[in-house]
Amino acid sequence: MLFRSLKPSKRRSYELDQGVVEDSIKEMDLDLPRACLLGPLVSTLSGRIRALLLRHLAEDPELGYCQGMHLVAAVFSKASGNQEEAYMRFHRFMGRARGLWVQGFPLLRVGAAQLEVAAKKRPWYWHLLNNNVESSMFLPQALMTMFTMWLPLETVVDCLALVEDLGLKAMVAIALAVLDNAADRLLAQQGLEGILGVLQALHECPPSAEALGTAASSLLPDFSEALPRPPATHAEAASSKPDCSYTGARSPKRHRSCREEPHAGSVTEKSEAKFSMLAPLNSAGHPSVSSCPSRAIHGR
Repeated sequence: MLFRSLKPSKRRSYELDQGVVEDSIKEMDLDLPRACLLGPLVSTLSGRIRALLLRHLAEDPELGYCQGMHLVAAVFSKASGNQEEAYMRFHRFMGRARGLWVQGFPLLRVGAAQLEVAAKKRPWYWHLLNNNVESSMFLPQALMTMFTMWLPLETVVDCLALVEDLGLKAMVAIALAVLDNAADRLLAQQGLEGILGVLQALHECPPSAEALGTAASSLLPDFSEALPRPPATHAEAASSKPDCSYTGARSPKRHRSCREEPHAGSVTEKSEAKFSMLAPLNSAGHPSVSSCPSRAIHGR
C-alpha cells in the first residue's frame, strides 16, 4: 500500500498525519474543492478542513476517509473559533457517529428505523411509501453530510449544538422537521421521480434556523426509549473498515455503494440507482426545481 510523507512545517505541532494512506489523501483532496459549493466562506477554511481530515485519518485509520466527511469537517470548521477547537468537536462527533460510515452502516439503519417510526402519523410519509420512496433513498444524503445537502451551512451551524448534545436522536429530529417543512411539496408530486426531485432540492426551500431548531426540539419526545438504540461508539466497540465508494449523478457524491440485501432502512443499490435519476443541474450545481412558497415549518 502506498503512503505519503507530508512535509512538516517549521512549527509543526502534530506529526501523526505524516504517514497516512496515500489513496485516502488523494480521495480527500478530490473532494475538498467541492466543499466550496457550501458558500464562499468555506474557501477560506479549506486549510482547516484539510487539517481536520488528515488528523482524523491518522487517529482513526480503521475508519479512514469516506466521501462526504469533508462536508462534516466543513461544518465544524465553520462553527469553531480555531483549528484545535474544530478538531476536538469533530473528533467527538466522529467517535459518536462513526456507525454512519462503518461496514453495514449500523447507525444509518438505526436512524432510518427511528425516522420511520416517528413519521408514521404523517400523510407525506405514507405518500412516499405509496410511491415506492424509501428512507434509504434520501436519509443518507442528510445524515452522512451533516445536512449540508439539505440546508444552508449557516443553518446547520446554528443547529450543531443540538446534534453535539443529543447525537443521532437530534439528527433524526432535524431530518423529520425538514421533511415536515417540505410536506406540501411532497404531497403535490405523483410518482417516484417527482418526489425524489423535491427531496434532492430541499436545500432550495429550507426552513429558517430558528424555526428548524424549535421544530426539531419539539419532536425529540417522539423518539421514545422503545425506538432502536444506536450501536456502541468507537470507544466501546471496534468496527471493520468500510467500503467508502459512492454513486450519484453529481458532485459532491452522496451515496456509498452497498451490496447487502435490501431491508427496511438499508442503503441499497436499487435505491441509489433511483436516487441518481434526478433533475438536471442548475448553474450552482444543484438540481433545477420550482421555487417554494414558504420557509416556515409545516406539514405535521
